[in-house]
Amino acid sequence: MKRWGKILVVVFTATLLVTGCTLFTGLLNTGLGSWAERSLKHLTLRQKIAQMLVYHMNMKYLNENSSGWQEVESLVKSDGVGGIHIYRGNVGDAILQLNQLQHDSKIPILVDADLEYGVGWRVPGGTDIPYNMAIAATGNPQNAFTAGKITADRKSVV
Repeated sequence: MKRWGKILVVVFTATLLVTGCTLFTGLLNTGLGSWAERSLKHLTLRQKIAQMLVYHMNMKYLNENSSGWQEVESLVKSDGVGGIHIYRGNVGDAILQLNQLQHDSKIPILVDADLEYGVGWRVPGGTDIPYNMAIAATGNPQNAFTAGKITADRKSVV
């Protein structure tokens, strides 16, 4: 009797899983698809590959006549680039330049930066955060949360 109970549970779970996944997939495929799916259909293979690339961009002393700016602008306008990793420079210039690149890009660019020690680690005048080991040494997980919150706060940049 126990054996039949286990078999019924397995069959019931498998049936629920298959029909649930089918139902969920049917809800997603409404004919329109997501913005990402629709956008992906219009990209060439080269543009799809470019979406997987991240450009490493030093924002310090970068102006529209510099070779660094010309290179990233060319990448964004031609094939597109999926992400830009920024470091150094001042916040005002970085925002202006990134906004220009976003404007020129057919697909929104994912922007990232190494900020594990706070914004001050990459941007002069930003708030510094102690190293991760120092935060962990306190033994209080709330301190890690607070450090992340400070880093994410726009007020952490002067």
